[in-house]
Amino acid sequence: MNTKENAMKSIVDFFLSEDKCLYVNGTHQNKKHPLVLRCLKNLAEPSSILFRTNAMGNLGTIFGTNGKRFKSGVAYPLGIHKLYFDSLNPTSQRNTPGNLDYVVVYPVDSVCKDKKAKEIIQDVLQMAKQKVILVSWTDVFDNSVVKEYVDRYVAYDAEEDDPAYHQRVLELYKR
Repeated sequence: MNTKENAMKSIVDFFLSEDKCLYVNGTHQNKKHPLVLRCLKNLAEPSSILFRTNAMGNLGTIFGTNGKRFKSGVAYPLGIHKLYFDSLNPTSQRNTPGNLDYVVVYPVDSVCKDKKAKEIIQDVLQMAKQKVILVSWTDVFDNSVVKEYVDRYVAYDAEEDDPAYHQRVLELYKR
């Protein structure tokens, strides 16, 4: 079963590995990126983390802080870590520091649909000194463009936490 506990263990195992790129998918649409950030927050050594999203204006919705505006180039605290934000829009990337330990891309769905998907993934792989984590929102898109870069996969499903929601998401995937 693709439970929260199993997903967290797999993410931590990835952090301890030599692998560079992790892909996180599953039916827990809005809980995968917080799980990844929680695992990053628990790392013992201070690090710099970039959270790249499809649009800066969506960050309030993504983090449940509707109305709060996040700025690119600003270090937000995540425990002992520095968390930066930018988007797929190159303008928002101008202020992004170049010396980052980890890069989280959410939702990777938007990257896969972008005509410059390979360039975007190659860019974040070069930016991250340590690891890149690609996180899906849904799993109903063609992700073949990024598969060649992925070393590991982790699934986090809602089946244990909310079986009805899990089933609804699976039904949507069938359409």
